[in-house]
Amino acid sequence: MFDRVVKRLMINEHGRLLYPKALAMLEQLGEIKQLFCHGAAALRIAASSTIGNYILP
Repeated sequence: MFDRVVKRLMINEHGRLLYPKALAMLEQLGEIKQLFCHGAAALRIAASSTIGNYILP
């Protein structure tokens, strides 16, 4: 998603394609958070350290 140019990172074609989709996902995440902030229900996501460190990100 990035190319190293001298000492800087520059977004490449793959990064440019992914960027709008990532923004849309972040917006949807905010909407999901709002659903659970105003009600009595809570959404909790848990995982073991292996899954949490290597698969979820």
